[in-house]
Amino acid sequence: MNRQNIIQEQLASQSVGAVDWGGIIWYLLGAFGISWTLIIGLRPVTSQAETIGMFGPALACLLVRLLRREGFAGTGLRPASPGEKSAWRWYATAYAVPVTILGVSIGTSFFLGIQHWILPETARQLEVSTLQLTGILLLLPVVIVGLVMLPTFGEELGWRGYLLPRLLPLGETKATLISGFIWGLWHIPTILLNNHGFGAANPWLSIPMFVLVIMLYGIFLSWLRLRSGSIWPSVLAHAVINTSVSFLFASFSVGNRYLETPIGLMTLIPFAAFDLWLLLTGRLHGKRDSRRITGGKL
Repeated sequence: MNRQNIIQEQLASQSVGAVDWGGIIWYLLGAFGISWTLIIGLRPVTSQAETIGMFGPALACLLVRLLRREGFAGTGLRPASPGEKSAWRWYATAYAVPVTILGVSIGTSFFLGIQHWILPETARQLEVSTLQLTGILLLLPVVIVGLVMLPTFGEELGWRGYLLPRLLPLGETKATLISGFIWGLWHIPTILLNNHGFGAANPWLSIPMFVLVIMLYGIFLSWLRLRSGSIWPSVLAHAVINTSVSFLFASFSVGNRYLETPIGLMTLIPFAAFDLWLLLTGRLHGKRDSRRITGGKL
């Protein structure tokens, strides 16, 4: 029996055994330590510090797996789990669900007069023509989403490629909620330093609200990971969410971030409804097949 098969058997037993808290602790120290150091340390040097910091979870995943000789089985780097005949549906879902939810939320907000179209004003602020900005926005669905998948891969390799599988002995629901909560806390420096999400004006409210946002996204991303056996649908969905949020911020007024789209209650309510549907219908629970959960061999 080769080393790869041995690792697979260990992961199969792990799915119904004890949580590897040692690996989790080392991973979290690495993910938080590397990312926070990059975000805080590079902030005076570059405006891309937050994007660079998104690769911290991936680096932590790689370091822990190498230093602890865990191997890379279970990372979910295959496009789909072995034997999956309709993998395309997970990628279609990864794209369609966030676009639909965000579209419904902004459409409702626009219809009710809560938000209004500000693309021309945004173009003037950016010192480009409305036509140029429109052209850029037309590239969002494919070109820009593809580029954004690079940093979202940096996050997903860690959160859904390492942490989530390691927490699965607790059950899919607990693993998803715990990993989502930790993922939310990881964003604290970007909230306090870079005015990310709800901004730093009211940290006592901004931090828990943004953690809630991230947990709701995390349920959806974890569902894609568990059911597809691959991290790539989660990478795509994460990129679609980030890109769509940027588009909505640029195109529609946001007077009250806690209420309005793309991250306020107008979006949280439909996203929470979709996540609740996943939980109540048992769709979060993938087949208890170690090859599906771990993605088989590398």
